[in-house]
Amino acid sequence: MSLLIQYRFNEDSVSIGTDSVGSLDMTNTGVTTVSETFESNSINAAFFDGSSHLNLPSASLPASMTGSSSRTFSCWVKPTNATSNNTIHYNGTNGALLQRYRGGIRSDETIRMDFNNAANTTVTSLTPNTWHHYSSTYDGSTSIIYIDGVSAASLSVGLNTSTSDDLFIGQTNPGEYLNGILSDFRFYDGALNATAVSDIYAAGPLDVNVLSVT
Repeated sequence: MSLLIQYRFNEDSVSIGTDSVGSLDMTNTGVTTVSETFESNSINAAFFDGSSHLNLPSASLPASMTGSSSRTFSCWVKPTNATSNNTIHYNGTNGALLQRYRGGIRSDETIRMDFNNAANTTVTSLTPNTWHHYSSTYDGSTSIIYIDGVSAASLSVGLNTSTSDDLFIGQTNPGEYLNGILSDFRFYDGALNATAVSDIYAAGPLDVNVLSVT
């Protein structure tokens, strides 16, 4: 498998959403750069203010982000306000059974993978204003959520993610925007195993040694 997309989010505000491993650049609507600290290191990251988002047109989506294909989403997230439901990433058809793939933070600060209500899985709360690593994998039959490098929940689910909608970061289409900060958003065209997810977590955000797992 390969790392198909990486949005490092360490660019200036004009360039946020630039794909550092390919050419799948996102359109930026209001996301800005913010200076952050991670384990005493100064980094730049992407600030989502509850009304901003990024999107990649549906025509540009990799095939492995649709249908029943295996896949992995991975990013660092620092939630700042989860008083309402927040979306980290979303693609597919809202309202159609098992045709969407969404990862987000609920109003009670728990994190959820949501495949349109009939199938979803929720894990324990994230600590507000604290960096966490989030990853969601799907191997064609099972989705696993990892938080800070550790498997936190799994769910058997038969996906058929629609090809007709954009990939959004920081928003569900429509609504449910992210209040928080993101770094190092990645998409792999296969389901990473627990060791690979743990390695990404151990490297921290903005890892200079981009992982391409085979």
